[in-house]
Amino acid sequence: MADSIIKDLGVQAGEAGASGAQGAAQGSPAGAVTGAGWNPAAQGSPAGAGWNPAAQGAAQNAAYSAQEKDGMPGWAIVLLVITSPVWLVMILVILSALLGIVAALFGIAIAVVAVMGALLICGVVIFGAGIGSAFAGNPAIGIGLMGAGLIVLAIGILAVVLVVWIFGGFLPWALRGIWKLCKKPFNKRKERAVA
Repeated sequence: MADSIIKDLGVQAGEAGASGAQGAAQGSPAGAVTGAGWNPAAQGSPAGAGWNPAAQGAAQNAAYSAQEKDGMPGWAIVLLVITSPVWLVMILVILSALLGIVAALFGIAIAVVAVMGALLICGVVIFGAGIGSAFAGNPAIGIGLMGAGLIVLAIGILAVVLVVWIFGGFLPWALRGIWKLCKKPFNKRKERAVA
């Protein structure tokens, strides 16, 4: 911490200790008390009679402004504020569209689950009705109903596979893709801050 303060003040590492030692050697009580510190009232100026603290501060400010600053320039901030009604609305529209796509996929998945359950229940019921009809005296109708029940049951099982694929594979993949897409601008900002 002390090194960074000394660096900001523009004092060389050897000068900080030397000025305190010079004050102590000259018999200055302030120099002896402060040790490595520099007391302008007791010790005099470090660079002789021509030392000007305002000039040193101006030189440091010029050196600081010459360094490349992090962050956005002022004109870019003003441009962002002025155009914010346009780009803010566009961002909200894009996010709303992405949310709508996810909601539609989720709604389709729920509808497929409902249809899957209905197909499985109907397939079992139709198959059972076919068995009952075959033993009740109409074997041809019973076999037809059992066949229809098995077809509906097969479609229900395919719907189960579709639901597993939607909830287990596609929906998480889509959500991760949308999440990465939304995080991309913030990741670029973090990368710029690190660099």
